Amino acid sequence: MNKPSSSRKRLSALAVLAAGIAIAAWLIFFGGPGMGPGPDEVTELIKLKNRAIGQLENIPNLEVDHQGEEAIAAFEQLARRLPAELIGPRNLAVARLLSLAKLQKAEQPEKYSQLASECRTAIEKLKKREPESGIPYILAAKLAIATGDTGVAIQSYQDACRMMPGDFVPWAELFMLVRDGDSPETRQQALQQASAANRNNLVLLEHLVRAQAEARDQAVLETLDTARRILRPLAENLAQQRIELDQELDDFSRRIKEGDEQAWDDLRIRMIQVFNVVRPEFAYQVDLNQLGRHVLDYVIHDFSGEIYKRLRPGDIYATEGIPVTL
Repeated sequence: MNKPSSSRKRLSALAVLAAGIAIAAWLIFFGGPGMGPGPDEVTELIKLKNRAIGQLENIPNLEVDHQGEEAIAAFEQLARRLPAELIGPRNLAVARLLSLAKLQKAEQPEKYSQLASECRTAIEKLKKREPESGIPYILAAKLAIATGDTGVAIQSYQDACRMMPGDFVPWAELFMLVRDGDSPETRQQALQQASAANRNNLVLLEHLVRAQAEARDQAVLETLDTARRILRPLAENLAQQRIELDQELDDFSRRIKEGDEQAWDDLRIRMIQVFNVVRPEFAYQVDLNQLGRHVLDYVIHDFSGEIYKRLRPGDIYATEGIPVTL
């Protein structure tokens, strides 16, 4: 009598085990409540992501009456459906910021205000989503500049600089924001930090040597050595304007070392003349472009590898292209 009972127990245990394996397999391949998307939905989300990225990169080129609503809606959906993935929240903030730039505040004040508010909300959520990153603060600074809130922009850049110590661009963008403002301490700190990280930049050199001459800072001697090196390729252009680069920089260095007080004003005036010649040059324009980073540079272009693990082995998903305006 015990054998049939024991057999039934073994059969029941095997049935439960088989059911458990079947359920686990179903969850792995098809997903379930709270378990994330299954393979079929992953394929659709990949298509959605690809379309949204194309639309996002096209926003700056869209006609005025289109503000990238499709990209915004797509990244909202990705943020909801894949809360563990950063691509949705980050790209949503970028899309809203790009869309705001398409609007003329004076022509559509109510819509501009609404979109600015939505952009601010997206950025605040992003700060919570990636708390160790300075990128949300860069986006917050760009939003504040767009809405005319310089104080918030400065603070946001300062936060970004603190969180991105190896990146000179936040310092450079902060300097370009405050260079004509009334905050000399912030201006000087941003200029020094940006210049220290990128000594070969002609634009930063122009502002640094002028600031040091005005402050009568002996550090200008090192800056003049840098100027001699990076301006040398333009020496012929300067000579055409009767500026003998090496000789004049040597003379300024000698006079400053000898304590010639007039040398400071002479240096400041002469370097203004030097950069009047240098500023139209292609090299200067290239260096000017390096002092800022387009908001599209902060776009995330793909999911993490975890999403692709949800596809069935051998799955091939189609990518749907969209036209891009050049």
